[in-house]
Amino acid sequence: MASCGAELDAAGAHSQVVSLKNGVIFVYTADTPAQVRAVQAAMVRRTERLNALLTAGDKAKLCDECKLMRGRWRAASSSAKWSTSRAAASRS
Repeated sequence: MASCGAELDAAGAHSQVVSLKNGVIFVYTADTPAQVRAVQAAMVRRTERLNALLTAGDKAKLCDECKLMRGRWRAASSSAKWSTSRAAASRS
């Protein structure tokens, strides 16, 4: 995913994070038609990589940055589940 960010930077893309009711959306814009095509191509490659990871399941090979991010997410979701289950147990 870091390579997608580098491609977007190289293409001269501008990014903006827009708040939604249930999350956020990333909006990428460019100044010229050539930059727009470069941004679209980078997003296509990113989507293809994500789909390949999803279909690989447990056999997926993650880069070090993605492993670190996944570890933090797992730790955060585990502690959130533990807090929720502990709060529910204390109410009963």
